[in-house]
Amino acid sequence: MLEIPSNSREGICLDALREAFAHNDVKALFVMPTFQNPLGSCMPDEKKEKLYELLYAYDVAAIEDDIYGDLHFSERRPKPLKAWDRDGRVMLCSSFGKTLAPGFRVGWVFPGRQFAQVRRLKFTNTLGTPVLLQKTIASFLRDGGYDHHLRSIRRAYQNQLHLFSQAMLRHFPTGTRLSRPQGGFVLWAELPAGVDTLKLHAAAMKRRIAIAPGNLFSVKERYRNCLRINCGIPWSDAVEQAVRTLGELAREQ
Repeated sequence: MLEIPSNSREGICLDALREAFAHNDVKALFVMPTFQNPLGSCMPDEKKEKLYELLYAYDVAAIEDDIYGDLHFSERRPKPLKAWDRDGRVMLCSSFGKTLAPGFRVGWVFPGRQFAQVRRLKFTNTLGTPVLLQKTIASFLRDGGYDHHLRSIRRAYQNQLHLFSQAMLRHFPTGTRLSRPQGGFVLWAELPAGVDTLKLHAAAMKRRIAIAPGNLFSVKERYRNCLRINCGIPWSDAVEQAVRTLGELAREQ
């Protein structure tokens, strides 16, 4: 597995990806162009188009995870990479787990030229599907309830990201840098170099506070001074105290 650098604004680095394609026998690219986890980045349309052309030139397939695409804060939903797909090489995947309820476990895939293989694997791996939940969600979509729900939850997540960001800037060590996602509900923080977020994670867990240390998101043990925060939790005094405690533990390092 090859790790391709990304940044918190425009996502995956195309120059590094081109180098990886040129010097390795790459079979597929897994990519989250829209509100990527953990950075929250969103690739501009022109960069998505260039990404597709790169896939086409090197004959590489892509698995696109669009799970946060409906949680945009702007008026227009960002286009998925699939919008530029001319030959079915992009497999678009998403789910209602981040927009309705994780427990539903209902998602979907637009597999392109891999349709037959995906259908066969779906049948052999899970056989049955939660028909009642699927019909319930279909009715929710058809009646307009889903659109209304999305408008509400987008405002809520945008506000929660703001509250988390402000609290972290107040309580975390001086020099902490935060991403500025325009959708979704994950926040990426880069702490001063002296902070080890794996140790911070262990100390926080003893206080029943969960974070995702940065090295979870690297196959090369990078980002030891970084962490991802889930801002999907409704803001409260208890959450404020948890952020304050995290800041204190980080400053102790």
